[in-house]
Amino acid sequence: MEAPVRTALILAAGRGTRLRPLTHDIPKGLLPLGGEPILGRSIRLLRERGVDRIGVVTGHLAHRYEALAEVWGITCLHNPEYATTGSHRSAEVGAALVAGHPFLLLESDLVYHGSALDRLLHHPGTDVVLTSGPTHSGDEVWVEAHHGHLQALSKRREELGRAPVGELVGIWKLGGGALLETPGGPDEEYEQVLARRSRVRPIAIAHAEDLAWGEIDTEDHLRRVEREVWPKLQESRPDI
Repeated sequence: MEAPVRTALILAAGRGTRLRPLTHDIPKGLLPLGGEPILGRSIRLLRERGVDRIGVVTGHLAHRYEALAEVWGITCLHNPEYATTGSHRSAEVGAALVAGHPFLLLESDLVYHGSALDRLLHHPGTDVVLTSGPTHSGDEVWVEAHHGHLQALSKRREELGRAPVGELVGIWKLGGGALLETPGGPDEEYEQVLARRSRVRPIAIAHAEDLAWGEIDTEDHLRRVEREVWPKLQESRPDI
């Protein structure tokens, strides 16, 4: 029987430049939604599901997260190269925390229904990525699959070899060594490195067609979440 997932790694080092001036003195993960910081909500949903060993990789305005570390019961791991490297470098910074443990990997700027976590936690696979139906957010990352496993990712559908099976949500379940098994360049994003790794060690697809979720990279994204996603989450209490 597979060990329960008790560990999560949250990538929160980004500068949030597309959200300025909102992120001038606050990182994206601390933007409020419904009276709760976006990242604080993720941490609450994780803990409600028994995921209580949580690392947050910081960069931009790291001190704002560090001030909450004790209150939230998280471990902050700083990426000093956050301004000049891709997100894979942040994933590498957090790799020591998750080594030897199955874990969830997610980003700090996601707003999602709690069933997103359930879909991965209850999936029998060791390495799994979550996809959804189209969000029409304008910044979609499309997922190509082969025999039910991740094959490629792209923001341009025409670059994929097959029709996409869904949209990348940005939440993964991975085995403990997954972040170090495939090397990545300093400018690479972690998603592309994991897609390349999937060709050697397959990463299964868990699809949730009607999942209510959004990633907040721009003010348009924030308005979409407030207008379209948040009302759906409120309708489904207590799982918001």
